[in-house]
Amino acid sequence: MSIKAKLLYDLILERMVLSVKQQWYDKKQQVYICFSLEDAMEQLNCGKDKGAKLFAELDTEKGYKLIEGKK
Repeated sequence: MSIKAKLLYDLILERMVLSVKQQWYDKKQQVYICFSLEDAMEQLNCGKDKGAKLFAELDTEKGYKLIEGKK
């Protein structure tokens, strides 16, 4: 796993802590967060292509199965 993917995952986990505090759960009682590609680009200082690659690296279908993205 790349360093930037690890950083992105850390940012996602930080948002998850906030979502738990705000009790943001979906119909399956799973915590959800709002963290867009634009958020990642800004936080990691990268372009759209790199940001998309990082999300794919963490994705349940394409990568390490750590996150599940929704549009």
